Amino acid sequence: MKRNSKLLNNNTIAQVLTSFMGYPINAYQSTKKLWENNNSYNLIFNESTSKDNILFAYTMYVSLQNKKQELISKKSAGNTGDKDIGFSNTDDQTLDFLRVRGSVWLMISAIAAILPDIITSKVSNKQFIHFMHMDSIEEGAKLWNPVINSALPIAIAPFSPILKNGLNNKAETDKAILSFTSLFKSILGFAPKDSLKPFVNNISTNSPE
Repeated sequence: MKRNSKLLNNNTIAQVLTSFMGYPINAYQSTKKLWENNNSYNLIFNESTSKDNILFAYTMYVSLQNKKQELISKKSAGNTGDKDIGFSNTDDQTLDFLRVRGSVWLMISAIAAILPDIITSKVSNKQFIHFMHMDSIEEGAKLWNPVINSALPIAIAPFSPILKNGLNNKAETDKAILSFTSLFKSILGFAPKDSLKPFVNNISTNSPE
């Protein structure tokens, strides 16, 4: 591992793990409460918590941030007259979506919810999921890229309305995630199998040793 997990921002880790466990509103609203509220703290830091799972969830976050930066750079290059870049309407919509506060936490929760269907394996505990082989944070983020690229276009329609006024309505958020997972399942069979293979083949759902 080229980057020591101890160097990662603790607040970001808490938000990532809270989102990964299915509580994007908690992650969005108050980082302080994640540390001070016993229920919130014990949800993410318990006997099942492991470095491998933390890094698995965190690299999804990094992949989302990298995608945002990639689109920013792509748009900037297009604005300077480089017509070969090809910044599309979909790219523009995706960038606008990723710039909205709370969108990343919502995406992490939604993708975590669909993971059993992506990896076609029963998941007894989300905190057990991890990459079997990963030498760096960036390598892990790259493994997530095909999943992120498939998920983002589907997420914009169901998620944009609930993000518009701030991520604060649990019932509406749960409904939107359910809508997203249904849409994702419907297109999963059409996704290029080879693009997801490196991700799927590198995942274990057993408790890390």
